[in-house]
Amino acid sequence: MSELGVSVIDAHVHHFDLQKFRYPWLEDPEFSRLRYDYGPGEYVADTTGVLVDSWVHIQAEVDHSTDPVAETAWIDALAAGGPHRGPVACVGHADLAAPDIAHVLERHCAYTRFRGIRQEAWFDPASTRADIPQRNLLDNEAWREGFRSLAHFGLSFDLLVLPTQLRDAARLVSSAPEVPVRPVWFYSLTDRSWAVVMFRDQEQNATVHQAGPRSLWNEVEPAWHWWDSHGRPGFERFGLTVTAEAQTAWLDTPDRPAPDGDTGRDSEDGHRGPHEAGDHRVRMGRADGPSAQLSATPVGGAGEAGGAAAIADSAPATAPPGHGHLRPATPKPGYRP
Repeated sequence: MSELGVSVIDAHVHHFDLQKFRYPWLEDPEFSRLRYDYGPGEYVADTTGVLVDSWVHIQAEVDHSTDPVAETAWIDALAAGGPHRGPVACVGHADLAAPDIAHVLERHCAYTRFRGIRQEAWFDPASTRADIPQRNLLDNEAWREGFRSLAHFGLSFDLLVLPTQLRDAARLVSSAPEVPVRPVWFYSLTDRSWAVVMFRDQEQNATVHQAGPRSLWNEVEPAWHWWDSHGRPGFERFGLTVTAEAQTAWLDTPDRPAPDGDTGRDSEDGHRGPHEAGDHRVRMGRADGPSAQLSATPVGGAGEAGGAAAIADSAPATAPPGHGHLRPATPKPGYRP
């Protein structure tokens, strides 16, 4: 129990043992600075003086050819013994489309600290990274059936998708309300900003944590309300005007600009969305638009290493001389903004 009078649990920590497991994504030169063993001892040292009572290990993308239960067994052993206290719980990996998924989940559940599954569902057909699949799992009926089976075991699911998958993700969650999908992550493409919405079973309120140069949730929330208030238009109704000075997104016609992604302001009239700086009540961007409580306290760290998904974010482009009005083509599977 911290001096705040509540138990503080770090809900997202990765432990690594490079001698015990292979982590293909860590072999990418981009992540060379993360390529070292990281156990409870290192975490305890890193959090000295920080008000953290315990933490949760999130599966660290061990080679998928390895039995996924091996990582859960290792974490359980770390927590049960050794010179340092270990994580209070863990979220493991499993291929939800596997024909033996029920047996795998049953074996996971033999370990008392096991709480749920995270199988990364973002994708890119051209991906060469082990942590980004080349296929869209949300389109796979066997995978969706495996997702629904989590409810039988009382397990949660950590959802990680690209913005282009959010509509399908919402349908998936709505089709299986008995499966608690707790954290939903947002990442920036241009810096290390991140936000996570923590959903609770059968609760309309949720908590948002965010950190980095930008407050991503402050951008997402008014953008969702603008989209909802305009009848939830599909992507085919949006266009983009590109000049040498700026890019302006619009709905239906160029004289109807969409809100500014960084501020939530409508470009044509300066109207700001319902979230003002310092206002800690926001409205959620779920399918039914329930309310959420924003936790505005800055959170240390940079979120998931290598996270690339983003909401209301676009990389700057070099515009040609003059300007043009662009209509979006139908995105290919795995399209990334």
